[in-house]
Amino acid sequence: MQNRVSVALAAALAMAVCTACEQGAAKRLEDQTSGIAIETGAHWAAPTEYAQLKRLGYQFAVITLDRDPDHWREVFDLAERAGIRLIAGLHPYPYRLIRGQWEIESIGQQFIKYAQTRSTLVKALFIFNEPLWVDPLTGRNSPCGALSANELRALRSDIRRIWPQALIYHDFGRASLWAPGGSMERDHACVGNKYADMTSVADYAGIWFYPVNVSEGYRRDEMIRAMREEIAFVTRKIGAEAVALGQAFRCVRCTNGTRMPTAEEARDINCTLRWLGPQAISWYPWRQLAYRDDLAGHRELWSATGPGACFENRGN
Repeated sequence: MQNRVSVALAAALAMAVCTACEQGAAKRLEDQTSGIAIETGAHWAAPTEYAQLKRLGYQFAVITLDRDPDHWREVFDLAERAGIRLIAGLHPYPYRLIRGQWEIESIGQQFIKYAQTRSTLVKALFIFNEPLWVDPLTGRNSPCGALSANELRALRSDIRRIWPQALIYHDFGRASLWAPGGSMERDHACVGNKYADMTSVADYAGIWFYPVNVSEGYRRDEMIRAMREEIAFVTRKIGAEAVALGQAFRCVRCTNGTRMPTAEEARDINCTLRWLGPQAISWYPWRQLAYRDDLAGHRELWSATGPGACFENRGN
């Protein structure tokens, strides 16, 4: 009893001292004293690896599925057995924008209805990857902005006509850069006011700043600045929950040539993101053939990616 009172008193005193602190720091304190609230997940793990994710302390996985309903059932069953929730969608995308109106293909409607029947397993529906920068209908980059906020908002509404409680996830990257005052809006006049109002375009937003590259090493301070800005933007301007993607890949053709983080860098990325206070962290990617390296191939990094790496021996 005395220990619990001491922990509660310490938390109360710390919170009093930190009344002017940012929300992320307060959330970190909450995690340390009342449990680890920030969820952990991974992009693109194979469903047969979900049990391994669970052993690492992960709660969810991000996946895109093919158009075979038998495959959906297989994946959802594996997730259920492992105790993993899903941010799941279809690829190729089943959404088409025709003369300003969204059309959800019949297979897309079928998937949304199926996900609704397994709603306890669904953290969110995965809709698009980088829909502000990459036109999901053509795959081409668009410096003027691909889908507008109005179009994304309309799609969310249309999906909710099928499943009213559906939660919508997009991997945005850095949505704040497209809003008024952001670098994309400043550098490209054609962006205009497409993103002046980003409210209600999503319920979860994947955000990232990949800090580890060959030429500059670990850009920790830049990551903190960028992710602090994105978490604030997602929370205040979109009204959504931020899912921060942690770098776990090497891409030699990417700008500056990214490399895999060391174990200590991975742990610091993990703990720093938790301190900043997103709703969740998703390691990107667990497995992806497009990159030279990914997290699945580096077992020595696994223990650095879960909540235990930041909160060991705390709260006792």
